[in-house]
Amino acid sequence: MRFVIFLVALLATTNWAFAQELGKDSRLLMAGTANLKIANDRAVILFSVTEEGKDKELVISNVNKKAKDVLERLKANYREVEVSTPTYYVESIYEEQETQISQSRKSVKSQRIGWKASQNIELRTTALHVLPKLIADFQKTVELESLRFELSEATKKRAEKDRLEAAYRNLFERMEMVAQIMGKKPSDFQLDSVDFDGIESGSGRYQTVQASGSSLGRSGSRNVEPNFEPGVSTVQARVEARIRIK
Repeated sequence: MRFVIFLVALLATTNWAFAQELGKDSRLLMAGTANLKIANDRAVILFSVTEEGKDKELVISNVNKKAKDVLERLKANYREVEVSTPTYYVESIYEEQETQISQSRKSVKSQRIGWKASQNIELRTTALHVLPKLIADFQKTVELESLRFELSEATKKRAEKDRLEAAYRNLFERMEMVAQIMGKKPSDFQLDSVDFDGIESGSGRYQTVQASGSSLGRSGSRNVEPNFEPGVSTVQARVEARIRIK
């Protein structure tokens, strides 16, 4: 029992000494953080137009013709969709062929047997209601490589004030908590400087977006049924402050 009483007294003395050590004009470094969940409002779709064959020029011509047709249909029927063509490539197709040199030796060589050409078509749209029809229209003729959801630039801009306010509010909540731990009043803490998003410390913009809605990677099949649930993203913020104890 005496040991327990001694330990409690020691802890109380340590806390008192700590509070006394950080006295007037001492400095503290604290941070407030925030995590806001926001509904995704933009879809990013990636289609690929791919052809294979022995005639290189014919393969390229077929890909270009099919891609042009897709772009014209998008322009005519889906004006609310932003279209880009990020990647295009042509590559050789090889096959390994074995040649029996002797009874115990074989030679394996790669021989070109054809050509493959591919054009990616990327779509971005906030008109999420058109997704089922759009994908159904084009999935019959081109491959759906991926479907994911994200925040549009306009939504990110609207969330900017909210995320910083939430982190700033969390900073003051922590200041009040620390003041109580130290046996002081919140009014004893005075802000010397405030650093939004860790700019001064060199950590850069402290914002990440993590989608929790549906996403579809390459399936290898044109008959896959994608999930059109957009889900949410988490937007983070951090506010650091140097605090002087009055």
